[in-house]
Amino acid sequence: MATPRSAKKASRKSGSSKSAKAGLIFPIGRVGSLLRRGQYARRVSASGATYLAAVLESFLDRFTILVVS
Repeated sequence: MATPRSAKKASRKSGSSKSAKAGLIFPIGRVGSLLRRGQYARRVSASGATYLAAVLESFLDRFTILVVS
């Protein structure tokens, strides 16, 4: 017996973003695409985009603490 399409859609695993997997708020996908589009290097690794997003988020966090206090 075939299952209805709605049951198949409900059983699919929902995707999670790279930012959610890394525990960041900054969008890793957007940072990576901007790195590639900016032609800073011939190749940009996925871990490079993750690292840069983490550094930017850390910098922004420390900057907001200084401004607020």
